[in-house]
Amino acid sequence: MTRLSSLKSLPISQLPKTQIPHINTHKSQTSKAASTMAIGDIEKMIIVGLIWGTTNAFMKKGAIIWTHKSTKSPSSSNHLKNILNLVLTWQYSLPLLINLSASATFFTLIGHTRISLAVPVTNATTFCATALMGFLLGEDTRLGFALFGTLLIVLGVWLCVS
Repeated sequence: MTRLSSLKSLPISQLPKTQIPHINTHKSQTSKAASTMAIGDIEKMIIVGLIWGTTNAFMKKGAIIWTHKSTKSPSSSNHLKNILNLVLTWQYSLPLLINLSASATFFTLIGHTRISLAVPVTNATTFCATALMGFLLGEDTRLGFALFGTLLIVLGVWLCVS
């Protein structure tokens, strides 16, 4: 008990190295390694965000197609049949599969990168890509607001990355 109380009173710099194995004294080397790893993964994060944003717009378009199909057919109270018809609408299910593949890639990325970097970069890219693809697919978009928002997102991501 006296050994433990004597260690508590010592400053960290005077503790024996065996007592503090979790303290990293080589911060510059690990931060360099983390930054080079993150630089290579930033492109992957942006690609995942672009895929998510693009497929979001296409899934919305596919859901609209499914809605038009389902309103033409007699109304069905069978929810399982409605879900099956949605999944069988290729304009919805193909973008969904691509979107889910990007999600798997994202989970792989956050397994070895900082989540505080991966989430903002990926989500910001997703928002920009969704707005752009929605505009290209003919959705009603307030172009000025979308461009201004995209500019703010790009500046925010730049701050996160740098």
